[in-house]
Amino acid sequence: MSVSFGIVGLPNVGKSTLFNLLAGSSVKVSNYPFCTTDHHDGMVIVPDNRLLRLREAVQPEKCIHAAIRGVDIAGLVKGASKGEGLGNQFLANIREVDVILHVVRAFGAPDVAHVAGAVNPAADFETVNTELVLADLDAVERRLSKIQGKAQSGEKNAVNEKTLLDHAAGKLQEGHLLVKEPLLADLGTHSDVNLLSTKPQVVVVNCDDYDAELPEIPGFPVTGVPVTMDTEIAEMQGDERAEFLREMGREELAVNVLIRTVYDALGLVTFYTAAHNILQAWPVVAGTTAADAAGRIHTDMKDRFVRATVVAARDLRECGSLSAARSRGVARTEGRDYVVQDGDVMEIAF
Repeated sequence: MSVSFGIVGLPNVGKSTLFNLLAGSSVKVSNYPFCTTDHHDGMVIVPDNRLLRLREAVQPEKCIHAAIRGVDIAGLVKGASKGEGLGNQFLANIREVDVILHVVRAFGAPDVAHVAGAVNPAADFETVNTELVLADLDAVERRLSKIQGKAQSGEKNAVNEKTLLDHAAGKLQEGHLLVKEPLLADLGTHSDVNLLSTKPQVVVVNCDDYDAELPEIPGFPVTGVPVTMDTEIAEMQGDERAEFLREMGREELAVNVLIRTVYDALGLVTFYTAAHNILQAWPVVAGTTAADAAGRIHTDMKDRFVRATVVAARDLRECGSLSAARSRGVARTEGRDYVVQDGDVMEIAF
């Protein structure tokens, strides 16, 4: 599975600090623009209370969470679509991810410079998206120029592609992100153009504390994360962290909520396996068949798939074991074309 998200935003909004918090890494963080000059990859553990409850019931020797790939991308500035700052590199990195995690700044910290001179989350959001729109408009116009002759000659594929690209160009000229255009949902199947503004976005507001008022970003999921505070709490020992969060009236770190929001935006669901004393969560794209899910565990298992025994996580938790689930009639047998559901626990015969 190759889905990933990319952390995007203006310089000095806390992208690398957030990446370090998400991935448990140590990317350099400094108070000047373009401290991050190249992208960094890391795997992000997905918080899963359902997995933890399963662990209590199944008592495995080892428990493995699902993980997703995140990319810390260099900061963008106004004019990036024309190569300003690290524009070309920035845009190329975004093309490789599936979901944009768009960081905007709401924290004060007067000692941390703001490239626009003032803290304004909504304006920052618009600045970045304007550059994505302008870059897409340039890509669409270049593609239209390339297929113009074929379309005029009546070649069916070229005519269909031109119709979609003309529609895209019109929306981009009006300043619209194409992710909000349902008529362009299948553009990628008709055209080689790889557009940035078609990608889903999750907005994370890097704020001072948990009670900060969040700006409205119409049409996009918005999560507030006090990145510095979450980082400090994450560094505490388990009991100390839990007690600190309880005192603040919280059950978990804000970044945990963000990770699950990104997970949903990537279109992922989770299935579980409990074999060889290992309980493991596996992320797959919604709509994945049982045979393809088996291939996530090991490539040979897809081709040699025979059947899957499936039980819902809540039923397995109540039963305590797969054999007990069978005895109680809550486990069932499914074939290779069965569509995996979120929360399925699967035992695969191959």
